Amino acid sequence: MVMKNYLKIVLFFVIVVVLMSWKFPETFISPKYDAAIQITTMPDSVALIVEKSCYPCHSNKASGLSASLLNFEKFSALKPNKKAKKLDAICDEISRGKMPPAGFISKNPGLKLSGSDIQKICSWTKSEKDVTP
Repeated sequence: MVMKNYLKIVLFFVIVVVLMSWKFPETFISPKYDAAIQITTMPDSVALIVEKSCYPCHSNKASGLSASLLNFEKFSALKPNKKAKKLDAICDEISRGKMPPAGFISKNPGLKLSGSDIQKICSWTKSEKDVTP
C-alpha cells in the first residue's frame, strides 16, 4: 500500500515536470552555450559558428591558457579598448589559419572554419568594433 502511494506521488511529479517543460521549455531546455548569443550583438549565424568551433577552448567550460586569453562568455565584460584588441585578434587569427589550431582540427576535422565562416566572423568583429565605445 505504501509503495503504491509512493509510485502515485512520483508519477504525479513526473507528469507535472513534463507538462511544465512543454509549457515553459526555455526553463528546462537551454542551448549548450546559451551565453554566446547574449554576450554581444553577435548575430545568430555567427554565434552558431563560434559555439561549434571556438567554445570548446574559449568558454567557461574550457580550462587552460586558451580560455584565459579569450573567453567568449566573459567577452562583454571587457573594457572597450581591450575588447577592440580582442576583436582585431579574432579576425586576424582565424584569417591566418591560426585558429582553430591545427592540432585541434586534426582531432576534430568537422570544426574547421570554412571561408564563409571566417568571413562571417570577421564581418561581425568589424561591426562590433564599430559600436564599441
